[in-house]
Amino acid sequence: MGCHVFAVWDFMSLLKALQVELCCVAVPWTPPANPGACRLVNQIVLGEESDVDERGNATSHFQLYRRAMPQCGADTRPVDRLVEEVRVGRSVASALKGLAVPGAVRRFVGETFATIEGGDVAAIASASTFGREDLLPDVFRRIVGELGTTPGAPSTSSGTTSTDTSRSTTASTARWPRD
Repeated sequence: MGCHVFAVWDFMSLLKALQVELCCVAVPWTPPANPGACRLVNQIVLGEESDVDERGNATSHFQLYRRAMPQCGADTRPVDRLVEEVRVGRSVASALKGLAVPGAVRRFVGETFATIEGGDVAAIASASTFGREDLLPDVFRRIVGELGTTPGAPSTSSGTTSTDTSRSTTASTARWPRD
């Protein structure tokens, strides 16, 4: 989780890059060139950036994931530091250099931001749609396996069944380490 949280975070940056390119986020507002694409992106943003948690409070999927990390023993300090560094105006590349994270995390996020900075809407859309489609089901199967259960089998801790792990809404063209 300590590495994967960076993929959750950078997906939001891909999504926001699409929103900037396909929707009007400037003042004064002007109608989008492609209202259908704008609507699709805004619907995804709504779900990813302002979903509802178990208490009915608005929160992002990143914040939900980050909040679950300590429960699994994952260190939140590197991603917390990244977010804080970016919040105060440091570049992503500069913020990543000072983090105690595997090189694969730096490369993954770096490739995502190179795609964003390239400004090619098709490449950004592809990175946010296709790159992780094959990865996340494997990640979740591995997590489930480490918990001693299998997908579709009743959970030993809550008595509920596992959810379908074949869907994903996060993406990047970079390869994420499987270790």
